[in-house]
Amino acid sequence: MTESTQSETTRRDFLQKALLFTGGGLALGGAAAYAKGQLDAATTVAAPPEVAASVDAISAQLAESNNQVAMLQQALTASEAALAQLRPQLNAALSQNVELQSTLTRQQADADSLRTQLADAQATLDKHKNLLALFDQLESLDFDTVLTSGLASASIGMAGLLSLSPLVAEGVKLARALFDNFEKQFPTLRASVDWLKSGLDSMNAGILTVEAAIAQAVTSLDPIASRMTQLVGYILDNLPFGIGKSVKAALDANDSLYGTLPSFVAGARTQIIAQFADPYSDTDKGLGKSMLKPIREKAFDPSDRLGAQVKTVADSFLDDLHIPATAALDKRAAIKKEIATFREANKI
Repeated sequence: MTESTQSETTRRDFLQKALLFTGGGLALGGAAAYAKGQLDAATTVAAPPEVAASVDAISAQLAESNNQVAMLQQALTASEAALAQLRPQLNAALSQNVELQSTLTRQQADADSLRTQLADAQATLDKHKNLLALFDQLESLDFDTVLTSGLASASIGMAGLLSLSPLVAEGVKLARALFDNFEKQFPTLRASVDWLKSGLDSMNAGILTVEAAIAQAVTSLDPIASRMTQLVGYILDNLPFGIGKSVKAALDANDSLYGTLPSFVAGARTQIIAQFADPYSDTDKGLGKSMLKPIREKAFDPSDRLGAQVKTVADSFLDDLHIPATAALDKRAAIKKEIATFREANKI
């Protein structure tokens, strides 16, 4: 039983006793008043002996009643004093009860709030468990091994690329030098072609001059036979003293040589002049613009930039990927080991 319950029981017993004493006092007071009236009536007239005895008994009872009334008055006074002392305690108890009720209400509200927080915490814990399971699935992919193998393979490939880069650079440098040397010979080649063309033009002009002179010397020309053959025959027929027989061989050789000249001139034009005039010219058909310039711009220059870019990429791969990734993988390995130890220790 609590202290407040004991106080309420004590106060309730006290009030019951006080009412009892008060009612008893009132009853005794009424009896005493009645007895006193009877006594006064008896003294006014002469009473018989039995009445006198009764009056004495009543007087004794009255005295006893007065004593009891005095005692009850004292008890009532003490009860009122005790009640006056108990009223503040009662009020304090009632106030404390109100405070306790308010505290209980607050505690119940706090308990409800804590239950709600507990439910939220449990839901959050379930979400964290699901998230942890997803992280476990993510780690099961063994990304570290894949990345380590990829970095190792890339490092090998990058090392091979760096080893080939100087060779490629030297090859490009040599090819560029050969192209430059080849291009430097263009003026000489163009001059040779021009010289040959000029010589052929002069030779062709000479042939035409010879043919014109023969045409003037020989009045009757067979359109089927060449002019030089007809001239040789004309000379041999008109030489005196048989001289024609001695020079016939020389004239035949000269005729044979002359017969090859037109075809030679025509062949040289088609086989040499026509083939080499455009390639070694300064026009858009020339090799300088149609071949050398595109190769320089689309092969040599990109190759030079590629060699420089390979070095840049290799440095970036080493500084920005390989070294940081390797350090991160080492840290991840250490953390994964700590996680495994923590899980084993906490049975997670």
